[in-house]
Amino acid sequence: MQNQLPETFCPAKWDELIINAQHNYVYSCCKATPIVFEKDYKTIIFQQRKNLLDGIRDSSCDYCWVVEKEGANSRRHDYLKIFDATTFHEYKEIKKPIKNLEINLGNMCNMQCMYCNPKFSSKWEDDIRQKNYPIFTDRNVYKISDKKTSSEIMVINQELLINEMPQHVSMLGGEPILNKLFWQIIENLKNIEVTITTNFNYETTYIQRLLELERKNNLKLNLIVSLDCTFPLANFVRYDLNETNFIENVCHFMENSIAKTLTFNSLMNCITILDFTNFNNFVYDIQRQFSNKNLLVNYHVCTNQI
Repeated sequence: MQNQLPETFCPAKWDELIINAQHNYVYSCCKATPIVFEKDYKTIIFQQRKNLLDGIRDSSCDYCWVVEKEGANSRRHDYLKIFDATTFHEYKEIKKPIKNLEINLGNMCNMQCMYCNPKFSSKWEDDIRQKNYPIFTDRNVYKISDKKTSSEIMVINQELLINEMPQHVSMLGGEPILNKLFWQIIENLKNIEVTITTNFNYETTYIQRLLELERKNNLKLNLIVSLDCTFPLANFVRYDLNETNFIENVCHFMENSIAKTLTFNSLMNCITILDFTNFNNFVYDIQRQFSNKNLLVNYHVCTNQI
């Protein structure tokens, strides 16, 4: 049955939808290339789906095509390993409803990570507004772009939730936990799986508020926490990260959450890779402390195409 799938097929193009309303980006799966849309994002996604069904290597999926060209296992391969090929007839429908919706709540953030930029961190945006770095900064990446207001972002995201009716909602930023839009949205979500990408760099009262909603609204809560190396190096890579707050939030969540599903999301680079062994031991220590199989770590690397 698996052999009957089109050579270029990937279920993520149907199952996942990622919208950054602040900059009008749309894409499917975290490895896809963001495309700027005006009002109609569905036309873009539907054409990409059609290309994959027709055996065309859509350019939005270049990340995986490059990996596969090198003979390595791609994210697409990972999706296909768990894909139920008997359901493929559903995916022949270009307009098939999505399962997972990821929304970006804007760039409001309390940190200035070394591999981030103004589109995803207000701290970077403020820094560049105040100090121009024409020599040391790649202006193609670190330029300040026009963006929508918080109220505009809220309207778009509310419409998405109503129109798409996803089974699973992911929220990220910036730092969503410190964004008032996050609380306006999650307080109205009920009986649904919710994934939040966060930096755990805030007072534990925020986590406590989140755990109260987990119980009240019957949420299946998954937290993806950004960390790449051990302290104090982590304070340099993720500038302004407070070690005490981070550790307290990890412990409080693992001790009190119903789901206790926590993933460390780590971006490996020439600095953090030097701490790889120590970081592994750091994660293992937390796993042993809570004896929970739902504490995981995902390692990622950046690629550049010239």
